[in-house]
Amino acid sequence: MTQIASSIHYCTRENQINKIIKDQKFRKRREYFLFISLWDDVCSELVKKLEENPPPFTVNVINSFDTPHSFVIWGVTKSPALVIVEPYGKKVSVTDFVSDIYRKLRLEK
Repeated sequence: MTQIASSIHYCTRENQINKIIKDQKFRKRREYFLFISLWDDVCSELVKKLEENPPPFTVNVINSFDTPHSFVIWGVTKSPALVIVEPYGKKVSVTDFVSDIYRKLRLEK
């Protein structure tokens, strides 16, 4: 499997998220979805740190204002929340603990 450059992908439409989920079956790699609300100071700080120090994998950032229905897909009720979809889509983990999100995105020192 080839190494993919790290990036931050801002999803602003529902069909972008659906395409990522559909294509994930073929790419066979872990997908990270970070659900945020830009009106929340904790989320704003998290996004700022993510932009300053991006992890070595792609993070799909989903704002609650742009795509409110996408939160329903995995039952996300709080923000920030991190959803990790394992290869082949067989396992999904959801966390809304800020310290866990920082650790899983490799933002803590």
